[in-house]
Amino acid sequence: MAGMSDYLRLKLINHIFRDTPYPQPSTLVLALCTSPVVDSDTGDLTGKEVTGSGYTRVTVGRGDSLWTDATTTLNTGPIVWPTATGDWGTVTYLAIVDDSTIGAGNLLWFGALQTPKPITMGDIFVFNASDLGVRPG
Repeated sequence: MAGMSDYLRLKLINHIFRDTPYPQPSTLVLALCTSPVVDSDTGDLTGKEVTGSGYTRVTVGRGDSLWTDATTTLNTGPIVWPTATGDWGTVTYLAIVDDSTIGAGNLLWFGALQTPKPITMGDIFVFNASDLGVRPG
């Protein structure tokens, strides 16, 4: 994931250059999308994010034991979504937001999956350890 949202860019610029504090988000949440996410999007990914059929955003923890310390930060363990109770469509993008409620929050990072993944009833979407990489964007 290399795309940084306009929201996050502005928060970081204001924090570094204008003495405006930007506290660490209290939560990091992953959202699966079936159409492109762009830097001007918000956490309201309506029309792009999967909805229904057992889908939910997945909250991920923060910490040195959960993410590697490298140029590209990688997850150290699996990140698992619930079992699809119906078709979710073809997941093409992932977004990191700061709210677990679908349609809410602020977009932080986003990126296209290397290989789009169709999710049908009974499937479980998983990022295994080191499958999800976040780098400056």
